[in-house]
Amino acid sequence: MTKLSGDEATILAQVQAIVRETVPEANCELQDYQHQIGCGALDQWGDVQAVKFRRQEWDDEIVRHKAKVLATLIRTGGSSAG
Repeated sequence: MTKLSGDEATILAQVQAIVRETVPEANCELQDYQHQIGCGALDQWGDVQAVKFRRQEWDDEIVRHKAKVLATLIRTGGSSAG
């Protein structure tokens, strides 16, 4: 578990790169006055699916886990049935 370091823009770029390893079409942005990062992509039904990372979650292991969650949300349309 490695804490991501740098300023907010640097961490955003790191999170984006990690998330795109699992969800290549995902886009990430700083939110909430730069205290959290949101990443999302469209599912096959045209709905946005997203995950958020609070500042204390800016860690490579947590980002990889939530990227897998995002991939599942995209595949299932947010349903827990998939």
